Amino acid sequence: ALLFVVAGIFMIRSGGTALTVLGVVAVAFFGSALPYFAYRLMRPRPSVIVDQSGIHDHASVACAGFIPWHEVRRYRTRLVGTQPMLAITVTDPGALLARVSPPRRLLMKANHRMVGTPVNIPQVGLPIKIDQLGRELDAFRSSSSPRA
Repeated sequence: ALLFVVAGIFMIRSGGTALTVLGVVAVAFFGSALPYFAYRLMRPRPSVIVDQSGIHDHASVACAGFIPWHEVRRYRTRLVGTQPMLAITVTDPGALLARVSPPRRLLMKANHRMVGTPVNIPQVGLPIKIDQLGRELDAFRSSSSPRA
């Protein structure tokens, strides 16, 4: 993220309308994500926790936080560009979006427009593959024992 901010600054300084616009977008997007990445480096925690009450999503800047099992309709593996994601469809996206902060809500709404659901767990940063996470969720839902 820091490298993209620096690259964006160079684009802005180099002139030209297209490069300036692209530079501003890069600085704004990656600059806003930089504090989150720094925070995660300083205070690491599991990206996803599954327990008896539901799914705790902390996998990205646009994470949903806690999603109780009764709100989970389904989940499936999706490719967003070249990035594998676990897309989680919830029963009431509006209620979920109302629980998160306004900046996170904007990102989750963008996810909803792109993928069809506001909850998308990216492969990056997970110790297992997305397909395996889906199988773990299946196994947890079919049994009642907690998994992390």
